[in-house]
Amino acid sequence: MKLHYACKVFFALFCISGCVAATAQEISLPAAMKTNSREFSSLAWWDNKILLVPQRPYNNAYKIFVADPNEVSHLAIQNIAELFFDPHEFSTITAPLHFDGIEATVVIGNTIYFAIETKKLNAPCYIIKGTINDTTHYIDLDQHALFPLPKPKDQRNRLLTTNKNAGFESLVYLESSNELLAIFETKNGPGNITAYKFSTDLQGPRQNLSFGQSIPVRITDITQDNQGNLFAANFNDVPNNYKTDILKLTISGTVINTQVVKTISQGVRDNWEGILWFNGGLLMTTDGSPCSAGFCTKIAYFAF
Repeated sequence: MKLHYACKVFFALFCISGCVAATAQEISLPAAMKTNSREFSSLAWWDNKILLVPQRPYNNAYKIFVADPNEVSHLAIQNIAELFFDPHEFSTITAPLHFDGIEATVVIGNTIYFAIETKKLNAPCYIIKGTINDTTHYIDLDQHALFPLPKPKDQRNRLLTTNKNAGFESLVYLESSNELLAIFETKNGPGNITAYKFSTDLQGPRQNLSFGQSIPVRITDITQDNQGNLFAANFNDVPNNYKTDILKLTISGTVINTQVVKTISQGVRDNWEGILWFNGGLLMTTDGSPCSAGFCTKIAYFAF
């Protein structure tokens, strides 16, 4: 079943028992922002602006795109600013990591953190960080800040997944403890260590966490509301049963408990990859897959 669009408004028509179906408003984008090369993998707040972060900066002239939240509120992004990586610096830092893409982004002040997915099966994923220069609009990466995130293993020391580029697609700042929380995209369930908490200075140990409930297929991103509540996008990427739910996460000790609070879509393989708390609801983006005539990217606001 396909969702039908009218006047930029579309509806999630189905909902499992106990959750609430979500109504969304699509945000119009300049044509150049809708091509499949953008492949936005995450959204983040920076200095009262919204960052649209491509998964592979080298396919986007080593740029991150910056949107005005006032334009987002009016459902039309027309003016795009840019932040830049130095191509040599970016390649020097990421190439040895078996870089496959940026999957999540967090900004604290002018310090920006990226969750890096790697494409070698036994290689860890990484958190890297940099500083946004207000004057030059360049992101100065810290070559010494490489924080490894081991891919999850079972009790017999076997990787939980043989998908070589599965990674930590979710990253969020926990202000109360000055920590970051990273969540692996798949195999989340009781007994599996699939999430880590760690200090924002990227020093010291990781705290291992597991989920109290089994989560179908993929958690694609996480965000936090103004009261500190955590919400994650859960994409059930199974043919004939495609569905995207919004989960509310509650951390109790080393266990993450979940509750489905909204269903974004059902029957559509729309692959919502980025999620950001915005104006009392959720701003979300697809990663450019699947595509139609080369135009793929979709950004929408889901009211709560």
